[in-house]
Amino acid sequence: MSINEFLCNLGNDWLKNKKQRMANLMKIAHPDEALYREIMLSFGYSKNKLQFQSLALILPYRELQQFDSKETIEKALLFRSGLSDEKGDIPESFDFSLRMEKKIWVHKGVRPQNYPEVRMREISELVWQTKGYGIAHFFEKRIIENFSGEINKKSSTRIVSKIIDFDGPGYERKLEIFFNILLPFYSVYFQDKPEIEEFLENIFKNHPPLKANSKTKKALKLLSKNKNFHFQEVKSAQDYFGLIHQSNQATDDAGIETLINESYF
Repeated sequence: MSINEFLCNLGNDWLKNKKQRMANLMKIAHPDEALYREIMLSFGYSKNKLQFQSLALILPYRELQQFDSKETIEKALLFRSGLSDEKGDIPESFDFSLRMEKKIWVHKGVRPQNYPEVRMREISELVWQTKGYGIAHFFEKRIIENFSGEINKKSSTRIVSKIIDFDGPGYERKLEIFFNILLPFYSVYFQDKPEIEEFLENIFKNHPPLKANSKTKKALKLLSKNKNFHFQEVKSAQDYFGLIHQSNQATDDAGIETLINESYF
């Protein structure tokens, strides 16, 4: 078995788990709220995930849709998070008594570009851009408009770029949102349209890998030492997220051996 075959299997497992998460979430929340909650959670990175998740629950997407400007949306997020006392033009009907505590937010060890205040500004831009359609329909429309029956490396890159052409975070961060959230979410959302589900899975198999991070680097280092594999370059998003899945399951040589022997041989 080559490393790419192994990662292909792991990547499929990763996607299966993500799709199950999205299916479970859509059982308890409207698609707009489900998608908004997942995006909010992702903006918390490792140190503020639970905080962003809590904020999404006490300031839902449907409430943000009622505001008349991007600036008001941002002020509402900052006020309810406890990170700002400025009320500005937030309507009087807003529940100002419902707030999180400022002290729960983590800034230490977080890069300034990832501070929660910065991420809330980016979220406000996305909410403002999607409020007229609803965030679920906003991306649904883009996926349908860019549907193609033939997907390769070049076309998948072009298609994803069009789908994630929205205001807010940088391109690499939007790529992460696409693969971690949008692709599994809409693979479930479009289950009654198998041609679109297949379209998304073909993007997963053909799109180039995302930018390497500490998890993928460590996973590759462990795999390249294993005698069962002939090392090859990671070629696709499927391979890339296979590395992520592997890093979440096995963190040392013994763990890799167990994962290989129990799962794939």
